[in-house]
Amino acid sequence: MSNEQPQIHRALFAAGIALHTLSRVTGFEAGEVTLANQFTAAPTRLACKSLVIVGARFASDSLYTALSARPQELAGIQSVTRIGDALAPGAIVHAVYSGHRYARELDADPAILSYRRDAPLGRQRSTVMPRIAANEDLEKLL
Repeated sequence: MSNEQPQIHRALFAAGIALHTLSRVTGFEAGEVTLANQFTAAPTRLACKSLVIVGARFASDSLYTALSARPQELAGIQSVTRIGDALAPGAIVHAVYSGHRYARELDADPAILSYRRDAPLGRQRSTVMPRIAANEDLEKLL
């Protein structure tokens, strides 16, 4: 969850960048892209010099494979590791986390690495189900 979207939209608007949401690309010819509204299929044509499609999210480890196939050319690099979209596709936030985590753990002793996770500031008891002290108590509830 990120609360950055309003700031990003304001910055894009201030830079004169138009956003076309709830649409999909249905055509692209030299100088023009055609969009269709997600709900009504109404077409919109826009001037467009180039188009970059971000989709069909598949893992891509071709760089890893190419480097691993030629270890003699790695100029002293001892290992090559796959991270981010080379393992599994995800959102930008996942790629940033993957890179950040790898950098933190690079050359670290595996014995001292700890699993990090977000935790709430205050622990609250659930009001949905009472706390169970022992397995026997669980059997009573079942």
